[in-house]
Amino acid sequence: MKRKGLVTIFAVAAVILSVVNFVSGISGLVRSRAELSELSAVTENGSICEVKVTFAKEIYTVKHKLNIIFPFGTEHYYIAYDDSADPVQMLIKASRGWFDRNFTETGLAKSGSVTVKGEVFKFESRHFKEVLEINRELSAKVDKRINISPYSYLNSQSVKHHILKLISGAMLLIIIGALAALLLMKEHSERRVIVSMVVLLISMVGYIVSSIALKAV
Repeated sequence: MKRKGLVTIFAVAAVILSVVNFVSGISGLVRSRAELSELSAVTENGSICEVKVTFAKEIYTVKHKLNIIFPFGTEHYYIAYDDSADPVQMLIKASRGWFDRNFTETGLAKSGSVTVKGEVFKFESRHFKEVLEINRELSAKVDKRINISPYSYLNSQSVKHHILKLISGAMLLIIIGALAALLLMKEHSERRVIVSMVVLLISMVGYIVSSIALKAV
């Protein structure tokens, strides 16, 4: 009974987290098809915006480490200028590969301009002071017109982010099913145990990988 109680508690917690991931992922994908909003420093979180970038430069990175030792992901944020030669008022989050494919070493768009479409995300509170200080330095030393938001950023990888949310939710449900097969059934054939263990391990790895990947997108 004690074992069943622990399994039940874990299952309930996992189901709640899975539902949260599913709801967040589905609602995000639905938003990605919404009408475009104008991008400014005060554009609401969740808005879908598009901007044509003529210049970009990476100015902020967030490195994630497991147990403060092992690196497992890096977030890349770029300051950009649009096709009217004005500074974009939010940092753009994108991969390093995105920059290498679309921009020269000096930051100029290889094809004249690059269209970036994404969702406005909120910065975590721990990043506020760092981004605010970057904003102040850029405004004082580079371009007085720069006034990037320390609260939000434009995530060019938002669709991928929401898909990973769905994958994380699915992996949790598979984990629950595999655990139930192992712990709650009275009779286990050797084959069933092996299959359940393999499914459990694969789903656990899938959940961990998708959760880690979310940190970088």
